[in-house]
Amino acid sequence: MVDDLTKIQDTVDELVEKMYTAIGVIQRDAIHLKTNNSNEKELNNSIQIENNNNNSNLQTQLEEEQVFTKEDIKEHAIGIVKTSKKIDKLLDRISDLTTIGEEEQLKKLEEFEKQNELVTKQLKEKAQTAEFWLKRIKVALNEVVTETHQVKELEQKLRSNH
Repeated sequence: MVDDLTKIQDTVDELVEKMYTAIGVIQRDAIHLKTNNSNEKELNNSIQIENNNNNSNLQTQLEEEQVFTKEDIKEHAIGIVKTSKKIDKLLDRISDLTTIGEEEQLKKLEEFEKQNELVTKQLKEKAQTAEFWLKRIKVALNEVVTETHQVKELEQKLRSNH
């Protein structure tokens, strides 16, 4: 159950990321639509006049850069729907656990504890093996360094004798 909760959290994070990306892309690439609000019209006019004074090609450049298409929207929507369905399936698995009786839940917890103990034992064994090999590698490296140092000293003595 804990693993399922982690999967749900990871999938929710994935969904948030997809939605954030999709909304960001839409905002970035959307064509600005004017409204009937007179204040916004005045603001748009002043911005347009300022833009025309500074760079008359700005609007053309923005239009050329807008590459967001209906296919892009469709892809983002499909990704969001698939991720949402994945969350629903994970939630259904958890709800299956909550509908079983208390006795069954205790059995499942005991199974989880046994699995946890087994994995912990395996992890400890692997850690011990890793420590063993680490010590052997350190000894071997020290021997290599010592022998390399001795060889260099011999080479220097031979050079100084010749």
